[in-house]
Amino acid sequence: MISAPLRRRGLGSRLARHVTDVAGSRGFETVSLVAVDGKEAFWRANGYRPHHEARVPRAYGTDALYMSATTAALLPRETVRTP
Repeated sequence: MISAPLRRRGLGSRLARHVTDVAGSRGFETVSLVAVDGKEAFWRANGYRPHHEARVPRAYGTDALYMSATTAALLPRETVRTP
């Protein structure tokens, strides 16, 4: 969570991208989280997709949503062609 005085500067998106990039560089194929407090749109904008079929414990709140993003470890690599 980004402190209120520091919000709306792109820090949350930079942090989310950093976490996903580091996870991919260490071999993790996905990063998963539970979006709370109506933050689904934020996480979608940062490459996470919802899994509406996944049940989330009630303690997270009624609008909680399980989401995940694919890391660079799973993204297709460009094929280098040799002449």
